[in-house]
Amino acid sequence: PPFPTGQFNIASWMVSPQVVPALDENMLTLMFHIKKGVTHSATLWLMKSSDGGRTWKVLSEVSKRSPLFREGLNEATLMRGADGVLTCVARTGWSLVIIRSKDDGRTWLPWKFLGIDGVAPQAIELKSGMSLVTYGRPDVNLFVSLDENFQHWDAPFQIYNANRAPHEFVADWHQHGTFYVDSVEVEPGRLLSLYDTAGDSGAPGQRPQNRLWLQEAFIDSV
Repeated sequence: PPFPTGQFNIASWMVSPQVVPALDENMLTLMFHIKKGVTHSATLWLMKSSDGGRTWKVLSEVSKRSPLFREGLNEATLMRGADGVLTCVARTGWSLVIIRSKDDGRTWLPWKFLGIDGVAPQAIELKSGMSLVTYGRPDVNLFVSLDENFQHWDAPFQIYNANRAPHEFVADWHQHGTFYVDSVEVEPGRLLSLYDTAGDSGAPGQRPQNRLWLQEAFIDSV
């Protein structure tokens, strides 16, 4: 990695579970790194493997840090449009951002806010050819691409409501659950999502993380 590793309580790093084929038939994935206690420190890297995943090298930094990102760029997902453009949706601590690369991840265009707050975005392509992104906190949500190049998106759809008070804002959304979510299409247009509805630390005011849920959602192909 392009940074010191150290102990988990000093710095943390996470590799995305998602691997996307590169245009040259190699493999791409995302990796982020955070220094504990350092504001805006999260850095997102695109990693590439040319030996079937046995070894990985940094291909690029997805975007430079910005004071507009409360955490920096961290949890993220990758998609490839019909035009070949690589599209990344990433967590910032505020609104999710979308960032595009026209040269298969070597360089990236300026990021844009999506106007959607959330964590851990995960993209999947449906059998209909549509793509969607699920994300959590607050609540459990998804939004669907209205075109095959991810230029336009539908309004978010709520899979699960955390039953927060109207207009409630707390500094720690874990009070209502971490709401990390991942999904799979089990039949055409039928989505099965797995998520949690409990706090993550057991600290005062939080519930222990011990509840996982499966829920169905139906995605209209129109």
